Amino acid sequence: MSSRLIVVSAPSGAGKTSLDTHVRGRNADRVEMVRSYTTRPARTASTVEKEYLHVTRQKFQQMCDAGEFVEWAEVFGNLYGTAWREIERITAAGKIALLEIDVQGGEQIRAKFSGCVTVFILPPTIAELRRRLVQRGTDAVAEQQKRLRNACAEIKSGRTYDCFVVNANFERSCTELEDVVLQRRPPHLSREQGIAKCDRLLEEFQQHDWLNTSEVG
Repeated sequence: MSSRLIVVSAPSGAGKTSLDTHVRGRNADRVEMVRSYTTRPARTASTVEKEYLHVTRQKFQQMCDAGEFVEWAEVFGNLYGTAWREIERITAAGKIALLEIDVQGGEQIRAKFSGCVTVFILPPTIAELRRRLVQRGTDAVAEQQKRLRNACAEIKSGRTYDCFVVNANFERSCTELEDVVLQRRPPHLSREQGIAKCDRLLEEFQQHDWLNTSEVG
C-alpha cells in the first residue's frame, strides 16, 4: 500500500472528528491521525486531547521561525500548526496520514502536497447543523450564532474539495469516508454532486433566519 495524505475538513457540528476517529480506529494498522502542535493548555487525557502536541508559545514560535510547519494559524488566541515531520513520520512508515483541519489550512496543505486528497464533510441540512450545535450544550447562544455564520463561509470554501461526504447517517458516512481513505471504491458522490449539495446548503442558509436568538437558544 502506498502512503498518502488525506485532508478532512467540515463546518463545526458536521461530525468530522467522530467520523475520523471511527475510521482510524477501524484501520489503526493502516491509518494514523496527524497530530497538531498547539499552545492551548491541555484539558484532559481524553482521546481528542491525544491528537495534540502541546508546546509553549515560545517553542511554537521557534518552530515557526525554523520553517517546521506546513501551515499554522491563530484561533481564539491559541496557535495551531501542522509540522512537516508529523506527516513524514506517518508516511515513512507506509501509513495513510489523516489530517483534520479547517478549510484555510486545507488550502495551504493542498498547495504544498499536490498528491493529497481533500474530503469535505457536510451536514444533511443547515437545520440539522444548527440542531447539533444547540444539542451539544457546550456553547453560549452567541457562540452558536458565530459557528453558524462561519459554517456558511466554510461551505463556500469547501466547494473546491475533491470528495464530499454528507453526514446524515453516521455508519453510512463512516463507510463512505473509509472508502475514500482506503481507495476501496469511487466516492459515493461525484464532485459535481458534492458541489451542488454545497450550493443547496448555502441557499438554505440564506432563505431562513437561522441566527434568530429566539430559535437558537
